[in-house]
Amino acid sequence: MASSSTRPVYSSMEEKCTTLGQLNPNSHNWFVKVLVAKKTPIRNTRWGRHMKLVFVDKENGRMQSIIYGQDLEQLDKLLDLYKTYFMGNAKIRQIAANTPILAASEYQMVLNRSTYIKLCSQLEQLPITNIYQLTRFAQCSEFADVASKQINLLCAVIHVFPPRFVQRTRKNLQDFVIVNEEHRPMLLTLWEEFLQNEGPRLSENVHKVPVILGIRLSVNTFYGLSVGTMPNSTFLFDPPIAQATHLKLWIKDNKDYIENVVSRKLYEKSYQSIDQPADSQIRKISQILSVKSFWLKATLKVSEPQHCLYVLACPDCSRTCGAVYGYEFTCLYCGSNFPSPKPLLRFQVDLFDGTGNLPAYLENEEAEILLGSSAEKIIEAKHEEEDLNPCMINEKLKDLQFLFQIRTSRNETRGKTFVRNTIVKCLQHESSSTVHTSKEPSSSAQLDRNLLTDLPMIESQESSSKIEEEQAATNPVQCQTSSTGKRGLDCKEMTTQKSFKHHKED
Repeated sequence: MASSSTRPVYSSMEEKCTTLGQLNPNSHNWFVKVLVAKKTPIRNTRWGRHMKLVFVDKENGRMQSIIYGQDLEQLDKLLDLYKTYFMGNAKIRQIAANTPILAASEYQMVLNRSTYIKLCSQLEQLPITNIYQLTRFAQCSEFADVASKQINLLCAVIHVFPPRFVQRTRKNLQDFVIVNEEHRPMLLTLWEEFLQNEGPRLSENVHKVPVILGIRLSVNTFYGLSVGTMPNSTFLFDPPIAQATHLKLWIKDNKDYIENVVSRKLYEKSYQSIDQPADSQIRKISQILSVKSFWLKATLKVSEPQHCLYVLACPDCSRTCGAVYGYEFTCLYCGSNFPSPKPLLRFQVDLFDGTGNLPAYLENEEAEILLGSSAEKIIEAKHEEEDLNPCMINEKLKDLQFLFQIRTSRNETRGKTFVRNTIVKCLQHESSSTVHTSKEPSSSAQLDRNLLTDLPMIESQESSSKIEEEQAATNPVQCQTSSTGKRGLDCKEMTTQKSFKHHKED
């Protein structure tokens, strides 16, 4: 009687549960409440047929488990991904050395048909957000170009591009356009093995606008801000979470916006809004180490002497070529034939911040916005002896300060390492005297599109410049026109798009 009076009384199974972090090989008579966060396929190895799972508890503690042989089929059917179970009295053992570990714990459960397993009721289920902390689209730039920083992204897929082969990386990929309630569309890139499973499934159902949860994705800035798969990435289709339900409702109410994202290509770099970085993200040139992406606050000077401000490249693969502008050529990289190479703005600049100087390349849309001109116009002005030279540009930029997002790449050739710094984004700093004021709320100071409009070669485009200035006074971001022929939204369309284009985040 004495022993029964001291026996603990539990009003529910959950009160009896401990946490995964407290389990070890000496634990006995234990119970836990866990969510199945991962299941690997059944594999045949020298240890026989087995399957691994990863469990997560309410405190986000993690532990992997393993099922062998004759217990596989029954337990595989019983344990569903992203469902919550009460479990107890499985064997806990140390994970052998040189064995892949799927969770942080050095121990693993060995499950069999003697293990206590009970599915929790709907009210007792642990939410998936306990496992995966979701990243907002507006936060993606904080994780750009850092492989160790991976994100979990909830989004809707609205458009698919054909699979293609990238000569530079020798890999296959497929791009998809994704959106969410933040009105910041961008690209999702599936690499290699993801083209076989997730690629076809997304392509076949893109007309239904599927909602997916991308887990452990990387963020890069090669062609504007985009996300892509890593070898350890996974996808959950139609995830059972409240955020996904809200996103589906938003999709139904914003069909016009989704159609405009695709038709106007609002996912491209020239339309993307990059927020001004926090002071903690801005580095000094003297403090730059071996990082792949960073922000600088500096002044800019076009390097001298410099042959010209543009290169001639293949219109398909964008590799530079030795062809002559206006004459037919064959690209030796991709093998395509074109009537003429495509001129692209690309020139070297020096950045100064008082602690040192950094050489970098400015190219494509960012160079075009800074100069207020395209490579084609520069070629035309050169033929008319109205060349735009570095001295003229530097005179106009000498008192202006900018925020630069820099991407660093390293290549080894003949045993030597070459470092190339490329300006991914250029924002005019708020303290600069020539920053225009936008009536549209924004968290960053957008770069004035016509900083150099009073230079000789730009004056010849007087009529078009006036139109752009009038549009920019209303909405400078939406009225951009790029060198590739993509047109921004006209004033009539701005009224329609105003409700969803570049919203300021809460």
